[in-house]
Amino acid sequence: MKHVKLFEEFVNEDKFKNALNNIDKWMPDDSELQDEYYELINGGDVEGMKDFLDNYAEEDALMKYGVKFKDLEALAKAIIKVNEEIS
Repeated sequence: MKHVKLFEEFVNEDKFKNALNNIDKWMPDDSELQDEYYELINGGDVEGMKDFLDNYAEEDALMKYGVKFKDLEALAKAIIKVNEEIS
């Protein structure tokens, strides 16, 4: 059972990396929304980021990377984590 969980985590991590590497495909091209996005990142607001993604991310484009509605919280955490690693 532990093996299956590790495989699922690997697959999830890969789909989030792919989605983040192609953010221009699913993130709206609106400077005000981009400002809000970066404020949420800088504040480490996972719940706010999840709501932002739910409201503004292009759902069909995210689904091409395997990211579904149920994955938005994990994607929000991945976005925050990547920013923390860069900082």
